[in-house]
Parts: sequence; C-alpha cells; structure tokens
Amino acid sequence: MLSFSLSARFLSRLNRAEPARAPIAEDHRSLRRSVSPIPAPICFSDAAGRFHRSVETIHRYFRVVLKGVFCLYKHVVRLPGNETHPDIRNNRRFYPYFKDCIGAIDGTHIRASVPIEIQGRFRGRKDGTTQNVLAAITFDLKFCYVLAGWEGSAHDSRVLDDALHRSRGLKIPEGKYYLGDAGYGNKTGILSPYRKVRYHLQEFSDHPPENAQELFNLRHSSLRTTIERGFGVLKKRFRVLGAEPFWSFETQVEVVLACCVLHNHIVGVDPDDPIMGDTTSEAHPTHAQYLNKKIEFYDQMAIVVGKDLATGSYAFSWGDETSPNPVVELDGESDSAVKEKITDSSSSHSKGRSHRKRSRDAKEESNYSEVAAQLKEIAIAFKNQGPVDANELYEAVMSTEGFAEEMLASAFDYMIQEEKVGRAFMAKAPKLRKLWLENYFSKNM
Repeated sequence: MLSFSLSARFLSRLNRAEPARAPIAEDHRSLRRSVSPIPAPICFSDAAGRFHRSVETIHRYFRVVLKGVFCLYKHVVRLPGNETHPDIRNNRRFYPYFKDCIGAIDGTHIRASVPIEIQGRFRGRKDGTTQNVLAAITFDLKFCYVLAGWEGSAHDSRVLDDALHRSRGLKIPEGKYYLGDAGYGNKTGILSPYRKVRYHLQEFSDHPPENAQELFNLRHSSLRTTIERGFGVLKKRFRVLGAEPFWSFETQVEVVLACCVLHNHIVGVDPDDPIMGDTTSEAHPTHAQYLNKKIEFYDQMAIVVGKDLATGSYAFSWGDETSPNPVVELDGESDSAVKEKITDSSSSHSKGRSHRKRSRDAKEESNYSEVAAQLKEIAIAFKNQGPVDANELYEAVMSTEGFAEEMLASAFDYMIQEEKVGRAFMAKAPKLRKLWLENYFSKNM
C-alpha cells in the first residue's frame, strides 16, 4: 500500500480524472480504504485485516486509485519552459554559462521482484534484483519525465537512448539541454562533464579547481546534484520504493510512476515541506574508479550470460499508448478474475502446507535446471576455443540485415584478425550479433 496524506485539492483532481465513473472519493474517509497514512508498506492481506475488508476489495480499490493517480500526470507533470531558471539566472557561478540548462537527468535503481527465470537480467551493480528508472528533473525538484521498468543490468546510456527514441519519449527543446553524468556522454540535449577530471564535490573540498576544466566540472556537479536530491526525496517520502514489492512487475512499474506524480503534486502545494531540505546526496562518488574501464573477457562472458542481457520489454512511461498491465475496473470484473491477479504474497496465508512444499520443490528443481544449463553453456564455450571457421563466420556476418555490405566486410576482417571476438560472435544469438555490430560500427565508423 502507498503511504501519504492527500489534500482536498488533490482529491478534486482525482475525481475529475475519472469523469465517467462515480466520484472515487467524496471525502477523506472513503479514500482511506485505499490510500492511508500507514507507517510502513503492508501487503493486501494485512491491509484487509486493518480495514475489515476482503483482500479482493482492497486489491480492487488499490488498482482504481492507482489508475486515478496515474492519470493525473497530465495535470502535475510539466515540461520545462524556455526561460532560464531563477536558480541559474540569479547565481553568478552558473549564469550565463548554464543559461540554456533546463534540468538534470540520471538513473536510479528501485527494488524489483520478478520470476526466477528472468532474475539474471535484473541483477546489476546493486544488491538483489532491481529495475533501472530513468528520470529528468527540473531545478524545482519536479519530475518532467520518467521511464521505469528497464532491467537492473541495463546501462544508463541504453535506457536514455530508448527514452529519446520513443514516440512519446523524452523531448528536449531545441537549444536546451539536461545535465548528465559521464556515462551518458555528450550528445544533442545532454551535457556531460569532462572525463578523467575531478568531478564530485567532495574532491574539491581541500583542493580548489586548478584549471578551466576542473572549474566547469565543479559547477556542473553543483547543479547536477538536483537529480540526486530528487531521488533522495522520492525514496524518503515513499518508503514503498525501498521495500520488497509483492505485486506483479507491471504493477511495480506503475507504482514508481504514480509515486513521481504524487511527488510533483506535493512539491506544488507544499514547496516548504521539511523533507525537501533534509535530503542531500552525492552522485555515486564511489563509482568513479570504474568509469571508462574495459571489462576483461566481456565477449566470453556474453556467451554464458547472453540470455540475461536486458531487453527493456517492460519499460513504460506516462505518455505511452497503453499500460502493460490492464487496470482492474471497479465494476464489471468478476471475483475470480481479481483473485487471479492478486500476488502470491497476499494470499499465501490461505495455502496449505502441502502446496507450499510442492512450490518449494518446484523452485529447487528450477534452480538445479538453471545451474545445469549454465554449466552446459560454459562447457560449450570451452569446447569452442579452437580456430573459428572462416566460411561460417563470413556467412554469419554477411547475412546480418540492416547494414551496408562494405561495413559488414570490415567487421568480418576484424573478427578474422581477432579470433576470440570471432568465436564470441558465432556463439551469440542473431539478435545479439546485430547488437554487437551496431556497437562496433558506432565506435569505428
């Protein structure tokens, strides 16, 4: 369940978002059945006991309120204007150097619960399984774009590329830009700091900037901490984002987006909220040593874990055409259909011991099968350490669609010279081969 309090202004907006249905909440009392100031996230079964309602009722109203909050993004999520923000215009450290900057962009990891079969794709640099959430934020600490649902193993630059190429994705006004970290690189609409130059604020605490590049990085870092503060406030305000989720993954994605909508509303009606001033954060200071470092044996590892590469098939944002998870309606939905959508966590108390034992045995068997499959792939990788067949490699490279023949021939010549690269290419699935070629041409053409 979500934990926050709502104003009367917000309730009126919530009712206007669903004009075809009877008002969702005529007063605070009726809405508290779905949205309540609960001190910690609880599952549906616990909420049912708290409010003396069935699990189906709690689940149904949760979905209705979630949909209503989700629809409010049109009212509380605004794209930045063309005017220079006062925090920049009135500060000689930033003006006129950053006069065209409209905000900051970065990614954050939110805990995710997914089936064991796909957990490999959701394991990244953070502990456990997570979803990678991309967000753009203004200097008022309001989110202007959020793309949630990418697997935790996905690199931030790949998530950004997806956001920029979506039909209703991240739109950057001409001549304006967001501040990004070094991982994004400089591109149209994204301004990154100088590489291999001091950047994080704490690095300048005892040693002031010594040249123009260090001075630029210092001021860039001072402005870009806005996105870190925004993430800090969001996670501090909505503890549900840090708890182990018990919904389906599609609902987990929608909850992240709904929390960002509520955050924008709260910032708009109460900009002096104490939580806004209590949260400070540094932008990944411990990760600098890993930036721009070559990963040893990357192609060999891709042979073994290729199926665990992120695909972004679950990614979703406010403006997308349809939600990946249909919302349960208040009317017209049978009880059996609702029950099927309730997660195992909210109904586990009613299952017998024998069922739990069968589930545990099935899970262990699945784990053994997963390990066996991985070991088989490792054995095949070692077996294929001999020289690659030039004819098979040529046919595999030249049959890849979407590239000019001259470009493919150049890639083939490179793989013949680098046998390890050629073996790794042959071991990949067609989709991963094409992805490797795209990366190769982007770096060498």
